[in-house]
Amino acid sequence: AASAAIGGETRANAMLAPMPTIIDIVAYVLLTRKGLDLLTHLQTFLMFNPF
Repeated sequence: AASAAIGGETRANAMLAPMPTIIDIVAYVLLTRKGLDLLTHLQTFLMFNPF
């Protein structure tokens, strides 16, 4: 999890581990522009569609 600071390593960990740790997921999302866009869309979706 400490090595999650490197995007490539995080991706490798996510592929190797059957269930990536939450830290790996968070690091991957924070380091990926696509992940940030996804978070923005998700936030907007949740704002307009409250459960």
